[in-house]
Amino acid sequence: MTVLQQGLRTDVRTATLVALAAAAPFAVGRLAGGLLVGGGTALSEHVWCPFRAATGVPCPLCGATRSVVLASHGDMAFLSYNPVWVVVLIALAVLGALAALAGRSLPQPRPIVGRMLVGSVVAVAWTCALVHRQAITGI
Repeated sequence: MTVLQQGLRTDVRTATLVALAAAAPFAVGRLAGGLLVGGGTALSEHVWCPFRAATGVPCPLCGATRSVVLASHGDMAFLSYNPVWVVVLIALAVLGALAALAGRSLPQPRPIVGRMLVGSVVAVAWTCALVHRQAITGI
């Protein structure tokens, strides 16, 4: 096996792992969602955030679990929590799957672009958590 073939295999393996890791929360949400959602509860008693406990303000990840569980069940109520993370996970799953199927590596943005992208996603997610604060915290 040549170095080029070995590098290609590593790229495909990495892309496949990204796709699977991004899809895993939906699978877990689908399987465990019945236990978490129970009789139609909003999961508010089952979620604890140390940041929210200390400050009273939702963190950028608050509502993500409920959003993913609801989305994995096809319940559009996921839009009432923190749907940003549902979109991010779907985008990563699709990007990883497409890269793996094409036999290519995942796009590697410049470090500054990557940091700006991550910072922007976190800012949008935090804004979304604050906008949906009442649904997330139940207050």
